[in-house]
Amino acid sequence: MQDPKMHRKKFQEEAIEYEHDRDLLTNLFPHSLKDEALKLYFQLPKNNIDRYEDFIHLFLHEFGYNILEKFYFKDLCKIKQLPNQSIKKFIKVWKQMATKITMPKQELKDAFANGLLPIFRLFIISHNDILLGDMIDFVIKKEPCINKIYAMKNKDHASPLKFVLENTNRA
Repeated sequence: MQDPKMHRKKFQEEAIEYEHDRDLLTNLFPHSLKDEALKLYFQLPKNNIDRYEDFIHLFLHEFGYNILEKFYFKDLCKIKQLPNQSIKKFIKVWKQMATKITMPKQELKDAFANGLLPIFRLFIISHNDILLGDMIDFVIKKEPCINKIYAMKNKDHASPLKFVLENTNRA
């Protein structure tokens, strides 16, 4: 199923001459459907949807997961790792957004680094010359060490910053 908003827009453009006849649009719209969307239409109880607007609402609701939205660098920069969020969960969310944006590799790396908690960012400061994929693998590998730092911080042991800096170059 393609983007349902694009499908609706294309249908409305093709049926422009009938835009004021909502009954006719209600009858024509199902003929524009294929595959999964057509199956949904035939599963509807007879006379359940009699208004064009209601059918469009149902159509968009059922296939909303396919809506292709445009995302920008600023949207990617808004994704920040939460204090109790695992690095893997953060990376999953970050990657979902990053795959929807086309931008230079260095800017992607910067956005990734800036989204990390500060303590994770310290681990990659001296590794800025590596590829983004390697950077991601690196922070995943260092997560157990960072969890120890948080534990030490709560027990007033050695300085977490000093510990990070001492262990940053041991990739």
